[in-house]
Amino acid sequence: MKNILAALLVILLALNGCVSLKKYNDLKTETAGLQQRNEALGSELGALKTQVAQCHRNAEHLHAKGMEAFKKSHYDEALDYLEQLLERYPSDPLAPSAAEKVSELKKISTGNYQKITKTMDSLKDPRAKIDLIDKEMDERYLAPMEIRKLSRKKESVLHDLKLQEDMLRHVIVEDDPTQGLKYYRSTRPSIQQAGYEKSFYVELYFVQDASGKKNFRLKTRYAGNSWISYDMIVIRGDNGAQAEVICKYPEKLSNMSDEKIYEWSDNDIDDDKVNRIAKAHSITVRFHGGYRYSFSLNEDQMLAFREIVRKYHSLK
Repeated sequence: MKNILAALLVILLALNGCVSLKKYNDLKTETAGLQQRNEALGSELGALKTQVAQCHRNAEHLHAKGMEAFKKSHYDEALDYLEQLLERYPSDPLAPSAAEKVSELKKISTGNYQKITKTMDSLKDPRAKIDLIDKEMDERYLAPMEIRKLSRKKESVLHDLKLQEDMLRHVIVEDDPTQGLKYYRSTRPSIQQAGYEKSFYVELYFVQDASGKKNFRLKTRYAGNSWISYDMIVIRGDNGAQAEVICKYPEKLSNMSDEKIYEWSDNDIDDDKVNRIAKAHSITVRFHGGYRYSFSLNEDQMLAFREIVRKYHSLK
């Protein structure tokens, strides 16, 4: 009956000239397509709802695990669960709660880190600092960022410890009871050879009197086949720090043997300038006189220079 009516409608419309048969068929086809698309969208919507529900169940699981771990003070585990939730399901209704707890965990970690570093700063012995870091990293909660920062601090302290051990091994003390003085000197080689004919000796050391007062001194020496008659030493770091030492009699002396000429001097050098120069990566020395000779301290001389300065500051 419906088909007959539809056919009659088509005939009437065609007779009246309102809509062509072709246009009607096109509309009919388009309607069928829209109906199929609507059904497909309905299926997709259902699948999405199922997926959303599953995601929420997963988020609930991570949230519950994270909160449970937090209550038990298993902070590393709690942070792992809650950060997984925030990474995988940032739009889930439980995400704000997870973010709040993560923020709380980070505050706990930051507080622990600050307590550890404050205690470290109160310690002088590098070995004690290392032991503290190892102990606290085992016992206190620290987020990955704070763990990395403490690990870098430990590496720095280990480096300082090695420098300290080298200092103890290479810095010797010479007592002069008659004058109540102690001389702190390095056992490292302090000579540089300039060809076969000339050599230059540069040694930084310091003296401490009975009252504990200290001052740096610079011992220099030249040996060669001709006079240079140096009367000033200039020490300059690549950081711009510089010290000038005037070498005059009686600190500056010289002598001549059958084979070589010797010039030497032993002078005070400004403590503050030495401290600034010691921070440089490289140090240049210039002998000023009738002739000028410049060179950079070699590795042994650089180590000796820094170890003497370190020893100077380690003494009360």
